[in-house]
Amino acid sequence: MRELVKCPRCEDFCWGNCRCIGFQCAIPWQDKVSERSWQDVYAKEASDAAEKFAERTDCEGDYTIIRRGEGVIWVRDPDNKVTVFDIQAETEPTYTAIERQLPDTSTPEHT
Repeated sequence: MRELVKCPRCEDFCWGNCRCIGFQCAIPWQDKVSERSWQDVYAKEASDAAEKFAERTDCEGDYTIIRRGEGVIWVRDPDNKVTVFDIQAETEPTYTAIERQLPDTSTPEHT
């Protein structure tokens, strides 16, 4: 019986053996990518690799893709075929409630 496990390479949950492959991703500068700019990303498909790379790169930097709302990422597969992806990003607000400590003699007034 196969079980749902987290793949140590792509970090996705997979049934049994994961079929992820190694891609390389880069953000082009003036429509060029230097060889040292490529970074390894494991995913099942090139589009998944582009999304993972965008999330990882944005979180490690200054959120360039989120601030602009879009970007371009090149993905190279193991056969050296390069696919260009337009990436869109959106922010997700997070709200936190912290209980306010009031003095013993006061209560909030309702108006």
